[in-house]
Amino acid sequence: MTPYPPAKSYVKDLVMTWDAPRFTCDYSQPASYRFSMDSILLAKAAVRDFAEREWSPQARVLDLCAGAGVVGLEFAHLEPRAKNFDFVEIQTDYRPSFEENLVKAHALGLTARGHFMNHRELRAPEFAAAYDLVLCNPPYFDPGRGPLPPDALKARSRFFVDASFRDLLETLMFVMKAGAFAYVLTRDQKEHGDDRTRELTRALSGRAELVATEDLRGTSLQILRRL
Repeated sequence: MTPYPPAKSYVKDLVMTWDAPRFTCDYSQPASYRFSMDSILLAKAAVRDFAEREWSPQARVLDLCAGAGVVGLEFAHLEPRAKNFDFVEIQTDYRPSFEENLVKAHALGLTARGHFMNHRELRAPEFAAAYDLVLCNPPYFDPGRGPLPPDALKARSRFFVDASFRDLLETLMFVMKAGAFAYVLTRDQKEHGDDRTRELTRALSGRAELVATEDLRGTSLQILRRL
């Protein structure tokens, strides 16, 4: 696996190496909530890091907190060896856009399954140690850290309304194979005492290692490896 670049050059390196338009697909999105460049940079980071790794045809990818499926599908467009995907999103308002995006990705020949459910439902035997790679762009903020948007889709996309950050980490540990990687976006609110890197490191001690923390435009990309 190629070494991780210094954080200060991370975004620049990712953008400069693109040899395609900023998005590989004109993704469908709900009118009230649009994905950001963080989603694309997350997918691109995983593609870069996995370019020189062996990839089994049976390898499984999970897009967790998937929204309309942008992160996982962007990864699929850029990494043609990846064919087996699950997408987990609790908000059914994303379903029409997700299904439209799957149609647009038809030529990729993916085996793709959408699960509209709370991620805690992944803690079932059929998902235990099931995934080789997890891509996750979850809500960033805990409830009480600012006013909730009046739009329910925005509120649940930005805030941990349905489960906590710690719940999310427990789901990750359950579904990842030994040696699997997870790419998770987080954002601190240090004015409230929130330090996600510290919280993550404490919660996963002895179960996963934090391989790298990189800066993406003020958002932290946490790269984890399951022990």
